[in-house]
Amino acid sequence: MKFKIAILFFIILFVQSCIPSLHPLWTEDTLVFEEKLLGEWFQEDSDGKFIWNFSGGFDEKKNRPEDYDLIYTENKSEARFDIHLVKLGDHLFFDIYPDDLDYLKFEDKTLAVPLGIQGFGSGRSDEPDIHLNSLYFQHMLPVHTFAKVEFGAGEVKIFQIDMEWLGDLFEQRKVRIKHEKTSDGGVVLTAPTEDLQKFFEKYAEDPKAFMEPIVLKRSQ
Repeated sequence: MKFKIAILFFIILFVQSCIPSLHPLWTEDTLVFEEKLLGEWFQEDSDGKFIWNFSGGFDEKKNRPEDYDLIYTENKSEARFDIHLVKLGDHLFFDIYPDDLDYLKFEDKTLAVPLGIQGFGSGRSDEPDIHLNSLYFQHMLPVHTFAKVEFGAGEVKIFQIDMEWLGDLFEQRKVRIKHEKTSDGGVVLTAPTEDLQKFFEKYAEDPKAFMEPIVLKRSQ
């Protein structure tokens, strides 16, 4: 059970190779819609175990871009995210944020947070197969994470920030973007959206700023 919960939290927060931020990267004027993102994609070299399914992205009534709905599946474990596609200068970025956590699946089992915690659980009366610890979940902070995005022929490349590169900038005091260090040595960005946008636009073309991309291929 502990192994399952550990995997669940990994899925929810995308903590691997991501820099968490308290504030979003997007504003209404920076949102864009790319229809080619819609549909199901599988992660290259994952034997179909990592699936990204995008829907939404455009509000037809208001005739403007909105957030995409992402269902991310990892080894049959599902989690849902709100994805904003942000254009800064000539570059596109994902702003990834966990959706309401009242619906999650692990190996085809529905998970729910008991007690209907605001922002997490729905308080539904149907009995889930697995209950998460409600007190523990109250101490989980939903955060934004960001990644540069490039579209190619039948593929999407997702470039995550290189945490070591960013840590070196902070240590050398080469950047002044607001952040806090956590007790385990991690970093949480606390800068407002305007400063985040300036930072990511400035370093968008710096090859040292990003790790090797996650490559998504269109499902057949």
